[in-house]
Parts: sequence; structure tokens; C-alpha cells
Amino acid sequence: MNSLKGLSQWMIAAQERSPATSAMATTIKTYFNPLIGMDLSSSQLTLMCDSGSMMKMIYLQVNFGLIKDPSLNLHNKIEMDKLISAQLGFSGVTHSEQANLSGVTRLYSVAELSDEIPYAPEFGAYVLDPARGNSTVDMALGGTASTKDFV
Repeated sequence: MNSLKGLSQWMIAAQERSPATSAMATTIKTYFNPLIGMDLSSSQLTLMCDSGSMMKMIYLQVNFGLIKDPSLNLHNKIEMDKLISAQLGFSGVTHSEQANLSGVTRLYSVAELSDEIPYAPEFGAYVLDPARGNSTVDMALGGTASTKDFV
């Protein structure tokens, strides 16, 4: 697991109502327990990703960035159909300057966050990736076109 995958797992846990007992908490514990040589307790996970934690603050900042990104057209509410079409059409979620934290490399695809996804499914990932399309978001599908094509 690379650091971005680890960060994404912590952020997924931070969005849960009960991060210390969520399914993602089990994934985090399974990975980290052997590395640190001890069992992460529920109280430790609560400190790491519950309200007031650094991970919760990062999650809220990314969430706010997604809502504020004009290309995603979310208007103060995360709507899955718009997020999915934006990611598939022009990598608007992983490649957004609004949503990405300063100093963190923008990703072309959600495949870079999970070993469960064997290849980049997004049209935008191929357009933007220098090893493939080597182009700009202007050559990808915009929000309107990707919504028509993918939803």
C-alpha cells in the first residue's frame, strides 16, 4: 500500500459515523497491526479519525473542495451521479485543484487508490496521463458531456 492509498483509507474511515468500528477501520487495522506490532484499539482509531482528529479535518477540507469545484457542479451537496460522471469523463475528482491538498500529487485515476481496480476506467485518465493522451482537460469530456454519456 502506498501512502496515498493509506491516506484514502484513513479519509474513508473519517467520513463514517463511527470510524473506530467501521468496515474501513477493520481494513486499516488488518494492514497496520502487523507493521506496528500491536492491535490498534477503538479508542486509538477514534483519536485518529473521529471528530476533531487530523484525518477528519483533512476529510472535511477535501469534501469542501469538491463542493466548491465549479466543474463538478455540486452546489453545496455531494451527489454521486455527478461525482461519478465527473470522474469518468474528466477525472474531476482525483485531478481537481480544488479538492487536492497542497503538495499532494494529483491522481489521474481512482485505480491509483485501490488494488481492487486493475486499470484506469476513466476517459479523463487516458487524456490527461502523459504516458497516454498527454493532453489537457480541454480534450476530455466536460461535466455536461460526461453526465450524458455516463449516467
